[in-house]
Amino acid sequence: ELMANSRNEYSYDSKGYIKPKTRAEEDKGALLKKAASTHALHASTADMGDAATGSEAPSTELELRRTEFKPAMQLGWHMTPELSGAVRASHSRAKEAIRDIHLEVRCHDAWGKGLIKKMRLSPDACVQMVLQLAYFRDQGHFAQTYESSMARLFLAGRTETIRTVCAESCAFVEAMCDPAAPAEEKMRLLREAGAAHQKYTREAMAGKAVDRHLFGLYVVAAGMGIDSPFLSQAIGYKWSLSTSQVPPRQTPPGTWPDNDQGDRYFSPSGGFGPVADDGYGVSYAITGENRLFFHVTSKRSASNTCSSRFVGRILQALADIKVEFDKLQK
Repeated sequence: ELMANSRNEYSYDSKGYIKPKTRAEEDKGALLKKAASTHALHASTADMGDAATGSEAPSTELELRRTEFKPAMQLGWHMTPELSGAVRASHSRAKEAIRDIHLEVRCHDAWGKGLIKKMRLSPDACVQMVLQLAYFRDQGHFAQTYESSMARLFLAGRTETIRTVCAESCAFVEAMCDPAAPAEEKMRLLREAGAAHQKYTREAMAGKAVDRHLFGLYVVAAGMGIDSPFLSQAIGYKWSLSTSQVPPRQTPPGTWPDNDQGDRYFSPSGGFGPVADDGYGVSYAITGENRLFFHVTSKRSASNTCSSRFVGRILQALADIKVEFDKLQK
């Protein structure tokens, strides 16, 4: 009876909706749950038997796990004609936006983090330079590039911006596009670009980047009614290439069999859309020692971008870097 009462703790109205409970009813339900849980624990423990008396006990350790979920509740909406029209319009715009997104997901498993470390590079910095080379070949110019960085060193900190494009990254890209440049120079410039990227990443994590600072100044200026052409221009620059490394897993270490780090069990993780109408959105996952996943998005309505073409540029850039590295190993 105690168990039955704990399961039937909800009451319903004539339409099948769950009735809101009073505080007294909630307190009573909590007591019933606790009593039922204790009853189940005692019953399960008794069933295990006592090895000292010779009764049989289960061969595996008993695990008691209990997860409480409230029944799903149907939400009732009171729709006015104006609200119904707004919902239909929003639905139409959402479908149009979805149709406009061109998504390509690709796995590169020829090499990955293991080889990048042999190149004496940060895996993230290497992938960022790959994206710079791919974008330059795709568009014929450099563009403001966004990479997200965590700001968890600060109370309520969320993100900061890593600006990937720098003098070192441009020098590397230009060398890769020069057939006469020797492999030694290309790899040296790649390492210098990677080191510069790592330095900016550390500065961003320590609150020494510029974008959140500029945005804070812009918000204050707008709130005080101050017209600042400089801040308006700085905030107005578009991010033609928006990137982010996404974690391949959300589970704690040791969760997977044989302490697998992503070489046997893996997934492409997730992605996001382009920030600029004529730009690319690229999320990537560095999985295990020999696998890279890329999610590339663009808008079908843009005449200058194509996700499938850009994926090809990324894969070609990866292949070209390995060719230059292999030349130095002979």
